[in-house]
Amino acid sequence: MTATSLTCENQPFSPCSQGYDSSQSQVYPSQSAPFGYQGRCLARNHLRAEIKDNITNYLLDIETPGVKKDDVQIGFETANMLNVTVNFTKHHSQLERGKMLYAERGDGIMLRQFKLPIDADLTKIQAKQDVQAGILRVTLGKLVCAQLQQQQMSSVQVQ
Repeated sequence: MTATSLTCENQPFSPCSQGYDSSQSQVYPSQSAPFGYQGRCLARNHLRAEIKDNITNYLLDIETPGVKKDDVQIGFETANMLNVTVNFTKHHSQLERGKMLYAERGDGIMLRQFKLPIDADLTKIQAKQDVQAGILRVTLGKLVCAQLQQQQMSSVQVQ
């Protein structure tokens, strides 16, 4: 399977364009917008996400249908870049008779990167995989003005 890159708009929270460009080997990152899209997909689709800004935190809901928590890795590339990597495996049902004629669900690894806003608290981050709903929820706390300082990066345990 060949890695493909997604072309993306440079607007904050803008969805990725539908076009794929396999002739380019690098990702087209957004500028400096918080939560700007940066991602490289190693499968056909990308990880779709919703981002909500609450008073005390940010909520990222990422579609991960059929994925167990052991197949999700969350970490930081830099202090302000959150990486979400999901390993999808084929889950074709066993047929008593017959053979698979067509399948759109493939397997592979998908990576999604989110540029975090300056007030995201890297010490208050949680992730929970809801297998029933097929949603990975990442919760990021917010810093108050006095706390806006250099933060330590760490890994995130998916629950």
